[in-house]
Amino acid sequence: MSAAEGAAPPPREVQLADGGVATLRAIGPDDAAALAALHRALSGESRYFRYFSARKGLSEREVEHMAHPDFSLHGGVVALVGAELVGHACYDRKAGEAEAEVAYEVVDAHHGRGLGTLLLEALAEAARRAGIERFTAHVLPGNRASLDVLRDLGFAERVVFEDGTLHVTLELSATDAYRAAAASRRVRADRRP
Repeated sequence: MSAAEGAAPPPREVQLADGGVATLRAIGPDDAAALAALHRALSGESRYFRYFSARKGLSEREVEHMAHPDFSLHGGVVALVGAELVGHACYDRKAGEAEAEVAYEVVDAHHGRGLGTLLLEALAEAARRAGIERFTAHVLPGNRASLDVLRDLGFAERVVFEDGTLHVTLELSATDAYRAAAASRRVRADRRP
């Protein structure tokens, strides 16, 4: 398989910051209904920070797109706690580009457990295999939690304020800083009861 074809990440169990356990895996067609439900369940603030509007959920076309990743142009990873889909991260890129736009969401009841960071870490691994070198994200200035999640990944970053939003660019190379941040997350999780 060439890098341009991409590859879905293998499923794996991860320990969360509070000692809980989640399963991370590639999203698939069977997740469509749960993905739509996840978006409907987000609080108004979470929806606003994710979509810059108060929209109630995803269109059928958006769900269909997200639930059928090819990992060359678009990929997606979900987090499950037990059988419940509680988080999702995805990227989209244009053909031939080394940069992809990234977004994620976590059900409000699971905020603060490290799921956003772990989802993006798994997504970045899949993106690198597909030849993607950078993630870009658009973040509202008041969304401090999302900025912290992006920074916690440990990738080299650039932040530019433009048109009322922060444009964050993350270089996906596995630098010493990235490896140290990932190792620190594992150590913190291992110390939790």
